[in-house]
Amino acid sequence: QYDAILREWLGNDCKWKLLYRASEHNYTGKSFHECCNDKEPTLIVIKSSGGWIFGGYTTQTWSGNSIL
Repeated sequence: QYDAILREWLGNDCKWKLLYRASEHNYTGKSFHECCNDKEPTLIVIKSSGGWIFGGYTTQTWSGNSIL
């Protein structure tokens, strides 16, 4: 159901590739940047402990200090 909504917003030709999953990468900013820097475009999807789903999309590359 969510895939259809995202494809409506972003186009049907999107090819998804998981770059980072907090539960698999120790929930750190450092690991996020190691996985996501210089990648674009990116879609961030977050599911809160309360069950809410939210996120964002950018065509810009991620960059940042990888020693966070």
